[in-house]
Amino acid sequence: MSKIRNSLVHAVFKLLRPLVRILLKHGISYPEFAEVAKLAYVDVAEKEFPIEGRKQSVSRVCVLTGIHRKDVNKLLVQLTQQSIDLEPLSRAARVIGGWLSDDEFKTKAGRPAQLPFEGDIGSFSTLVKRYSGDMPMRAVLDELKRAGSVIVSQTGKLKLVTEGYVPTQSDEQLIQVLGVCTNDLLNTMSHNLTENNGQSRLQLSVAYDNLSKETVTEFKALCEQDSHRLINKYNAWLSERDQDSLDHLSPQINVNDDPHRAGLGIYYFEDSMQGTHDESK
Repeated sequence: MSKIRNSLVHAVFKLLRPLVRILLKHGISYPEFAEVAKLAYVDVAEKEFPIEGRKQSVSRVCVLTGIHRKDVNKLLVQLTQQSIDLEPLSRAARVIGGWLSDDEFKTKAGRPAQLPFEGDIGSFSTLVKRYSGDMPMRAVLDELKRAGSVIVSQTGKLKLVTEGYVPTQSDEQLIQVLGVCTNDLLNTMSHNLTENNGQSRLQLSVAYDNLSKETVTEFKALCEQDSHRLINKYNAWLSERDQDSLDHLSPQINVNDDPHRAGLGIYYFEDSMQGTHDESK
């Protein structure tokens, strides 16, 4: 095995450990995981590794993946028949983003305003219609209240109490976030590993491994404070330029014939350097 392939195998083992921990916690066995892995192999091979100038063939998919022809045909049919959305957009998160960035829903001081449920201007119903598409207003409100992002004030208005949408640990939406965020990170790393024309994507991290518990606690608070400030800044910038946000101002203008998705993800990590679960080894 070449040095690069050996390093890749070790890297895959590392990234699979936390994934397997999540799978086992939710009762997903190895055979079930293997079926999903085969599906992913066929999907990527079929869509991203054709011979230039030729239509992708089942035979080439078999050669690339090492999967039997019968299974490849079956999996290709499965991919055609079912919708596998790797980028589910959280309508709740979009609503909060609009609440934080759109001047119509902010106070003069620039803070998220307390909103009446209904009304033509500056209401929760207007906010949901603008940033959540056709989702029912009551359904969005119920989800934001359940997630602890919104409360009803003493005046009966809706108050935003968090600067982001974070579902509970047992929520199905959090599992979807797992897929989206991990997919984004690995796509960035894949791009940087294969891009040779200087167009690499931002990929930064910082970590030290001999810190006191008190330092870690202080650092975590610092990260949360600075990261919220940075994400809110970028949220406001992107929201002003997103076609969905522009449509309500001039629906006949700003038609986007080539839509792109872009963003920045920030995550905090922490490990004990003692014990048998040190995944840095």
